[in-house]
Formats: sequence, structure tokens, C-alpha cells
Amino acid sequence: MSFEKRLQEMGLELPPLPKPVANYVPGLEVGGFLYISGQGPRNSDGKFIQGIVGDNLTVEEAYQHARQTGLFLLSVAKYQLGSLDYIQQIVK
Repeated sequence: MSFEKRLQEMGLELPPLPKPVANYVPGLEVGGFLYISGQGPRNSDGKFIQGIVGDNLTVEEAYQHARQTGLFLLSVAKYQLGSLDYIQQIVK
């Protein structure tokens, strides 16, 4: 079963990528590795969401933002690789 099919079965949908600005690229493939950086949760106008759990973010909000970031990283990987099925391992 494909990676994307499994995501669909889990009820997850990959978010669209924002349009690149200037020389920005969402990821870079080098030596068989895909490097992705500078990603995080964004609000509806595309700005990064910032906060501190327990101060201005609840634990649930932080969880949802982390989940959104993970899905966004997968969107970048799909854009760069053409398919999520090429992913063999995620290295943090």
C-alpha cells in the first residue's frame, strides 16, 4: 500500500505548499538525502505561529500545530521527490 493511501485511510490530507518567494526552495536533495528546513505551523495568512505552551498556547493547540508541521513536511517531501513512496527513513 502506498504512503499516500495510508495517509488517506488515516483521514489525513497533505496541505498545499505556499508559493516560493525569491530564491527560496522548500527542500534540497543531495546525495540521496532530502534536506528540509525552515518549516513550522502557519496561520491562514501564511505567517508562522509562535507561542509558548502554557503561556499563550494550550497543550492541545501545540499538538495540532506539531501535527500540521509534520504534514507540511510530508507535502514538501512529495513536492521534491514526486512521491512519498521514495522515503525510506526519516532522520531528525
